[in-house]
Amino acid sequence: MTDLEKLIEKKDLLIYIDERSTMLADAMQAAIHSEDRKDREVIRQKFRGRIRELRELKSVISQGKLKDKCKEYMKKNRDGE
Repeated sequence: MTDLEKLIEKKDLLIYIDERSTMLADAMQAAIHSEDRKDREVIRQKFRGRIRELRELKSVISQGKLKDKCKEYMKKNRDGE
């Protein structure tokens, strides 16, 4: 097992993602209530985007494809430069 694998335990990442999603949902509600009506939809969209990204990451982790996705991401960024 590599050092990276030791640092990134699947269960720990999933717990973090769940907690972060809950925190974002709570923060979204607080932000919505503190803003004018006209700004609320923009706030909702920003928070929903973050939560959606976390759900996608959770799906990748749950499917056991994190390493593959990381490799794809690194290759894409390296080739794109």
